[in-house]
Amino acid sequence: MGNITIRRAEITDAEALADCMANIHAEDLDTIFKRNKPTLTDAQQLIQLVGLMANSFLLIAEEKGRIVAMLDFTAFKDIQRSHSGMFGISVVKEFRSKGIGQSLIEMLLKELKNTNISRVELQVFSNNPKAVKLYESLGFEHEGRKRRAVRIGDKYCDILLMAKFLKA
Repeated sequence: MGNITIRRAEITDAEALADCMANIHAEDLDTIFKRNKPTLTDAQQLIQLVGLMANSFLLIAEEKGRIVAMLDFTAFKDIQRSHSGMFGISVVKEFRSKGIGQSLIEMLLKELKNTNISRVELQVFSNNPKAVKLYESLGFEHEGRKRRAVRIGDKYCDILLMAKFLKA
């Protein structure tokens, strides 16, 4: 994985995080949700918001001051689901398939050991078999499928629902 550092994001990372998000946005991928082009303010607000929520994390992978990947985990707020949360992950193109995504998820799972979180959920587009394989290799199980949940141009894609239990 080279000289990659994985850590929690801090407010001083906002500019580098905005650049990372803009790079991923510019790829116009058909395997992730489309969003408006992120700004510095968006990155600052994301870092601040995650910092205010209990059992929520924004992890980054950094190389020489450049953020090359991010993972955001948000614990559910409602009482009946407060033992669980959902994450999303993005890796800049030239850093994919180098173990960074796996390392980010492993760091998340390690961070969650000291919380009351016992269930981790994710959603992945069915047209992203590399991501599905990664999640399966880390013990995430398929729980469902939202058929034709996303429109990509004139075609549709399913969203796969996966989860992993951390504690009995």
